[in-house]
Amino acid sequence: YISCFNATEPYKIISDFNFTTKDYCGFVKSPFGNKYNYKFLLFTILCQINFIVYSVDKFIADETSTKLRFAYILYYYLLSLLPDIKENLKFSIIMDNKYYSDDFRNAMAHYKLGVSLKENDIIDTDPLFGLTQKLFGEDYHTVKNNIISELNKAGKQIQKIIKLAY
Repeated sequence: YISCFNATEPYKIISDFNFTTKDYCGFVKSPFGNKYNYKFLLFTILCQINFIVYSVDKFIADETSTKLRFAYILYYYLLSLLPDIKENLKFSIIMDNKYYSDDFRNAMAHYKLGVSLKENDIIDTDPLFGLTQKLFGEDYHTVKNNIISELNKAGKQIQKIIKLAY
């Protein structure tokens, strides 16, 4: 795929973007203790959300289909986990499942657009060549922005549940 799409240049990034990180292994204790608990589980999910929202979507300057690919995979599997979280942890995290699609997930996870797109469906100017239009009836940017928004909303709910303030 790299040679096929001439993807040999690194993504442009926002060079003055500042990150703070903490490694909660070894000498730095987790804010939720070192034993497994629901807060640590939810914190882990929150870290994944923040990675997509900040390190992928905002830090990478170029609009690239990778942003939606990564965001969608997290969105898809988080939606799958929500019933288990509600049943086992007794917390409800609300996300709109409008974009839940096995076909779209398969295309995002396996880089196979041709399974869903036929030659006459291809839109050359679209980052995903028309896949979002075909499966959701919406353009790439609308779908990506809505997925990022859903991840943000879920992150805010998780912060309230674990009472983590930034």
